[in-house]
Amino acid sequence: MKAEKKRFAEEKIKRKAEEKVAKEAEERRINEIVEKRLAEEEMKRKQVSKKKAEEEKKEEARLAELERQLQEDVLVNDCLKIIGVWRWNDLSRTTTRFYEDGKVVSRNLLKSEGTWECIEPKNRIFTSNTWGKKRQIKMSDDAKQLESTNAFTGLKLIGIKISDNPLEK
Repeated sequence: MKAEKKRFAEEKIKRKAEEKVAKEAEERRINEIVEKRLAEEEMKRKQVSKKKAEEEKKEEARLAELERQLQEDVLVNDCLKIIGVWRWNDLSRTTTRFYEDGKVVSRNLLKSEGTWECIEPKNRIFTSNTWGKKRQIKMSDDAKQLESTNAFTGLKLIGIKISDNPLEK
C-alpha cells in the first residue's frame, strides 16, 4: 500500500509537472501570438504612418506648387496693372497709353510710339522706349502712380493713372 501511495504521489507529481510544462508551453504560445499580433499592428501603424507621411508630403508639394503658381499669377497681374492711360506731371501734360500687347503711345503736342516691357514684376519695374529713349518706369505699391524721367531733360516725372482702358478717348 505504501508503494501504491508512493507511486500515486509520484504520478501526481509527474502529472503536475506535465501540467505545469503544458501550461508554460501554452503561455509561451499565447505570448508568441500576442507578440506577433503586436508586431503586425506596429507594422500596420508604421505603414499607415508612412502612407500618411507620403500623403502629407504630396499635399505639401501640391500646396507649394499652388503657391508658386499664385505668385506667378500675382506677378503677371502686377505687370498688367500698367495697362491704361497715364497723365504725367510735365509742362506739356503728356499722356501715355500702355496697351496689353506691349505697345505704348505717348502724346503731348507730338506723338511717339514704342514698346513697354515688364522687367521686374515683383518690384513693378518696367521699361518704355518712347521719344527715342529707353527709360525705366517704377510703379507705386498701390499701382496708382508711375515714376520715371523726362526723355529730354532727365527730370523726375510722376504719372497718375486716369483710365484703365487705353482705347478710350
